[in-house]
This record gives sequence, C-alpha cells and structure tokens, in this order.
Amino acid sequence: MTVWSHTVAEQPRLNQETNEVQAGAAMKLSSVSGFILTLLCFSSSAWVSTAASQEAGNKDSSPKPVSLSTIQKSAIKLEVATVKTQSLKGALSSPGKIEAIPTMQFALHAPLAGTITKIAIEPGQLVHVGQILAMLQSPDLNRLSAETLQGKTQVSSEINQSEVLLEDEISESKAKLEFAQANYQRDKVLFERGLASQEEVQLAQSDLGVAQARYKAAVRKREVTLKALNEKYSVTLEPLNKRLELLGVSKQDIKAMMS
Repeated sequence: MTVWSHTVAEQPRLNQETNEVQAGAAMKLSSVSGFILTLLCFSSSAWVSTAASQEAGNKDSSPKPVSLSTIQKSAIKLEVATVKTQSLKGALSSPGKIEAIPTMQFALHAPLAGTITKIAIEPGQLVHVGQILAMLQSPDLNRLSAETLQGKTQVSSEINQSEVLLEDEISESKAKLEFAQANYQRDKVLFERGLASQEEVQLAQSDLGVAQARYKAAVRKREVTLKALNEKYSVTLEPLNKRLELLGVSKQDIKAMMS
C-alpha cells in the first residue's frame, strides 16, 4: 500500500513535466518555422534584387552605334559598302591525273626527219601554248631554207621585172598623152584664128581621147599585175614559212630572211 501511494503521488508531477516538455517543443518548432520563413523571405528578396541587377547590366552592356565624321573615316581609311552577293574570282590548284580518251588519240610527229638534240621540259611539267618542248636538228632544214630563199628570189625578180616593164609602158603612154594634148590645144587655137580646119581639130581631139584611154589602161594594168604577183609571192612563200616555224625558226628570223 505504501508503494502505490507513492506512485499516485508522483503522477501529477509527471504530467506537469510532460506538459512542460511539449510546450518547449512547440516553442522550438515555432522558432524553427519562423527562422525558415525569414530565410525564405531573404532569399526571395536577394533573388529579385540580383535579377534586377542583371537586367540593368544587360541593358547597359548592349552595343551602341558609333558615329564618325568624314575626317575620322578618311584618317582610318574606313570604306562603307552595301552588302551584296557576288562571284569571287580565283584559281584552285589540286593534284590530278590526265587520261587520254581511247577514241581520241593522235600520233604526233615532226614535220621533217631529224635528231632530237635537247629536251626542254621535264615529265609532268606544266606547258603553255607556243612553248619549246624540244630542239630538233634536221638535215632537211637547210634544204628548206634554201628553197624558201630561192622562191623569194624568183618571185621578187619577177615582180621587179614586171614593175620595170609596166613603168616603161606607163611612161610611154603618158608621153603620147601629153603630145596629144599639146596637138589638140594647138589645133584648137589655129582653128579659132582661122588657120586650121574643123576636121583637123576633131582629129586631134580623137587622138587625145585614144591617148587618155591608153594611159588609163596602162595604169590599171600595172595595178592588176602587181596585185597578182604579190598574191603569187604569198602563195609561194607562205607554206615554206609555216614549215620553218614548225621546225623552230622564229618569226623574226623568217622576217629577216625575207627582207
């Protein structure tokens, strides 16, 4: 009985301690809740402040146009142009391989037989039109040069002889024309003075017409003959000159040979 009485007596004190513990826990929970709420409010304010600062910084860091005067543009050599689409010219070099088309193969050979004394290029080297590839020594070259000179001499001699004959014919026709003009003028004056008949004047006038026609014919004959001889000169020498060029003789040397 004594023990039970002690237990009953201790019961109110235990209830009081339990209430005090619960009250303390409630106060601690309330304090923690208030601290968390305060922290959230501070974080929200800091975030709003940081976002506002970043937005203001972005506005301040945006590019601004720069205005330059004409003198400043000239000093820094600034050129302004409108943007437009255009083609760019350029060359692009790249390795490659050349293959001949089977249906388009041609055999190359020298126009005259001879011995190659020098090769001026290397295998795979880039060449251009008119470039010397090799030097050829041909015994026929001297013969061809001699034929060219002989043809030139022959045609030139023919032209010179024709010019002499034509000039003589023109000179003779001109002399007869001058004589006929003088006779006509003399007979005309005599007729006006009554010292010559009208038939004599008409005869002199007829002789003058014939002399004029012969003189014009001689001049025309010279023009036609010289033109034909010059064409013959070109026809005779042009093939020979072409063959000389193919053999490597320069145009300057051929021209000197023809002069």
